[in-house]
Amino acid sequence: MTPDKFRDARKRLGLTQPQVAALLGVARNTITRWETGTHPVDETAARLLRLHLDGAPLPELPPAPGRGNWRHD
Repeated sequence: MTPDKFRDARKRLGLTQPQVAALLGVARNTITRWETGTHPVDETAARLLRLHLDGAPLPELPPAPGRGNWRHD
């Protein structure tokens, strides 16, 4: 999956970079690197995004920082 297709898939799912990072169990910086092409997109991560685009339900994710009940102390 190309960086542009990965970013487009994330956006089509309505997810932020931190949410995708939590979903995939990677650091947010990893998502940034995949989307900018600094590092190749992990094929397993790409498969998971494709599954969700095809209708597989997303797991419950925490709200994006700055929304919901997240505290910033």
